[in-house]
Amino acid sequence: MLAGLLTAPAIAPARHRETRPIPIFTPERTPVPRPVKLEPLFPPHGPILPVLVPLAGDRIHRLRLPPAPPPRLHRLHIIQPTLSLSAFVAPRIPADAAPKLRDASPATGRRLGARNLLTPGALPDGFRYHYADDYTGWPVAPLHSAHALHGAFNDPREGGYHFGVDIAVDDSKPAQLAPPGMSHRIFAVESGELHYTRRNEMSRNCNDRRFAIGHFAYWHASPAWPNGTMVRAGQVVGWTCLNEWHVHLSEWAIANGQRVWVNPLHAGGKLRPYLDEEKPVIRALYAYGPPSAGWSPKGSGQIADADGATSLVLAELRGAVDLRAWIDDSQGAVGIYKDAHQLAAGISPYRVWVQIRRVSDRAVVWQRNVWQSDMLLAGREPFYAHYAAGSRPPLADYLCATDATGCTGRLFYHLIVSDDRYLWDTTRERNGAYTLTIRAFDISGNSDERSVPITIRN
Repeated sequence: MLAGLLTAPAIAPARHRETRPIPIFTPERTPVPRPVKLEPLFPPHGPILPVLVPLAGDRIHRLRLPPAPPPRLHRLHIIQPTLSLSAFVAPRIPADAAPKLRDASPATGRRLGARNLLTPGALPDGFRYHYADDYTGWPVAPLHSAHALHGAFNDPREGGYHFGVDIAVDDSKPAQLAPPGMSHRIFAVESGELHYTRRNEMSRNCNDRRFAIGHFAYWHASPAWPNGTMVRAGQVVGWTCLNEWHVHLSEWAIANGQRVWVNPLHAGGKLRPYLDEEKPVIRALYAYGPPSAGWSPKGSGQIADADGATSLVLAELRGAVDLRAWIDDSQGAVGIYKDAHQLAAGISPYRVWVQIRRVSDRAVVWQRNVWQSDMLLAGREPFYAHYAAGSRPPLADYLCATDATGCTGRLFYHLIVSDDRYLWDTTRERNGAYTLTIRAFDISGNSDERSVPITIRN
């Protein structure tokens, strides 16, 4: 019966106001109201409770309407991602392998310098994903067509790095039979037990609800089944929340014996097919001196401010230098962006590769992936280690729908990153001419490359 209610409720919701005058019913003798058990008016959002409606004769005397939704009090970016699934203990995977540390590879730039210096955001060599089934598809309809993203993994958020992907839905066109305050059906991308992450999940406002199934967590989503229900991949498991314009999907895995958030769009993952029609664009390169002493932003609101650094000329670099790049990445006209271009927003690239080569003898003085979005950087890399001052993330989806200026932001990246350090000590290099080369990649393999001459004059 629960599955049937997800698609066709027994009684359509009363959503219109009666315009005709209602005649006064005056019986000769007042009958005793009889409680009658009716089917739920809407698809379930947890345990089903019968609705008792007193009847007078054969006429409905009063219909109890659902309470108005509480005000919006919660946004995803103010919740610490490391605590989001703390109540669910993940099993260890025997096939989990320790990283194999090798010397720097000129072909890939995976490592440079110390043997234990891993690319920020990269998973260990030999890592493998594990799932309960071989299903592939998206959590919202159409299940087997590409969808647009309004937020990528490791994008900047007010609370730090974004620990999932925001899959856009069109809240201007809610699905038929959608419950009040909800918009589109959510389908499981992996089989398993539907797990509430908090005891009072269903008492929260819709946009603050979340649940987990298998290796995936669904945020801004209202579950349609009781806690502990076993569900199959491809089955309806909940609803997106109206005016959120997306469902946030996170994926976890075991790496080096620890539970970590990983990019749900990785190769061989569940979210297929994925389409990205546009390559990243390296729009500009900059050089700055050190920032002010107090520069240590904790979120996207602070990263947009100036850091007090002095602008430098690429042809006259000296002392400590901060090299930055402005990189845009968009999917193009995919999903709802085909008909709603004003909602489209750029996302962070999947990988950024940097090389500095001396012109005189063609020696490589720096080469590595300074950014790779496979694993969440929160707790591993400070927020300011990658995003440079002036970065402004896209507007939230629900604001884009009403903002005429559009959604797109601007993201600047440090090009010399080692742990929490992003300043290049040019005094350790010879004076002279060098070539700075940058390559930016998206998750589909589209790339852009730009090379510029730089000169050290200490």
